[in-house]
Amino acid sequence: MALAKLILISFLSLSFAFAANKPSVAQSRSEIMQLGARLNALERNLGQHNDKYLAAIERIRLLETDVTTYQQRLSQLKTEATKREQELASILRAQALAMVEDEVVVNSEYQKLTEENRQKAQSVSKEISALEKIVEEFQTRLTQLKQDEQDLLKLSSDLEQKKQQMTEVYLAKLEERQKLESQAEKSRISTRLNTFKKSESLGLNIPSHLKFSSPLANYADAVVSEKGVTYKFGQLQPLLAPRDGRVVYNGELASYGKVLMIDHGEDIRTVFLGRFSSELQKNQSVKAGDTLGHTDTDADSLYFEVRKKNVAQKTIHWLDQSRTSKI
Repeated sequence: MALAKLILISFLSLSFAFAANKPSVAQSRSEIMQLGARLNALERNLGQHNDKYLAAIERIRLLETDVTTYQQRLSQLKTEATKREQELASILRAQALAMVEDEVVVNSEYQKLTEENRQKAQSVSKEISALEKIVEEFQTRLTQLKQDEQDLLKLSSDLEQKKQQMTEVYLAKLEERQKLESQAEKSRISTRLNTFKKSESLGLNIPSHLKFSSPLANYADAVVSEKGVTYKFGQLQPLLAPRDGRVVYNGELASYGKVLMIDHGEDIRTVFLGRFSSELQKNQSVKAGDTLGHTDTDADSLYFEVRKKNVAQKTIHWLDQSRTSKI
């Protein structure tokens, strides 16, 4: 017993391991859903980084415009400073020449002009210093922004590459799922075909001595279902015993009409259901071909079913085909 349990456990373990390694349609669908969610998240992340990259580009553009503007102003101030220096030098030369030629002390006009030029030069120099500091700060910020822009560009490129790789995996999973679904569908079709063939072959396994003849001698058509056979007819018909047996029930069944049930031994019974009349008594014996009763004059169908151990069988398999040529 212990050995049997061990073998069973080993077999189940191998079965589970095989099932775990073999992809299923459900597992494939789950993986595709997870990949789809990750792709969506990656797409959003990529979109956010692209927005940041575009914003960084715009900040760089605005800062570069500001730097250009300040540099132009700085260039103008330096030109003006040079001009002031030249003017101051010219005034000083004029003062020096006047002192040499006239041998007189320079008047107050020269001193005033010199002072004004010095003040203007100092003002220009201060503005130049302030602008140079601003331009230097802007250049530092610009360098940092360009570095950030390069980092964002690389990150976006990495995310784009990752997205492409994940998309390829996603498409491969979709193809795998389609193949699995196709295989599953083929398997279902094969199973149905095998079941149908097995079902159809059941009639060949029933011994001829257990088969039945038709309960009606004349009928226009017979509709075969998974259980019974419905006979169609257009005139009064005698009900015939399909095989030797014993009546076990003969009575009404609500709105379905009359029910007649015959026991044929070996746990096999036949059931007649429809609008007909029969005077047979319970436990009364009948022989194959005996008249069991007659259909009602306004009846047009009769349901006939074979049951084994009180389970409905596919009745068509139990009928002797040599005597049921219309089916």
